[in-house]
Amino acid sequence: MSTVNRILALLLVITACGRITLSAPTGNSQRSLAGDWTLEFRLDSARTGSAQSAQGVLHLADSDGVVRSSIQVDFRPLLGREMSCFDPRPTSTVIGHAGERTSLLFTPGAADCGFSASGMFYGDSLIGVWDETSFVGPVAAGSFRMIRAR
Repeated sequence: MSTVNRILALLLVITACGRITLSAPTGNSQRSLAGDWTLEFRLDSARTGSAQSAQGVLHLADSDGVVRSSIQVDFRPLLGREMSCFDPRPTSTVIGHAGERTSLLFTPGAADCGFSASGMFYGDSLIGVWDETSFVGPVAAGSFRMIRAR
């Protein structure tokens, strides 16, 4: 085997082994969301350089439309403050579906601020992005995942 072929083979092995990918989205986005979920929110690391996260639980009474819900997450370790206009008492969450993407609006009645997330199913998890907005634009954003509680 020539030196060039050896180098090409080595590059192929390194490239193939170094890749970390998620499996393809599973099922359709309209699967049941009703029940209890464990949540994790992370800030966009490009903005903060931090690996901190906010974790908590979410209960959804149904899977589509405006549903009764309760969410308990302490955002202070992540944001240094509570989430604006977010009320942790039992409330409503708006759930929508577009193709494989599922969206959750946690503050449907707020006109001047918002807290939402959207993602795709991978196994028993919904993985995607979240954001906090205000009347002047984005405030905070990052990645999130919801894992069905066992």
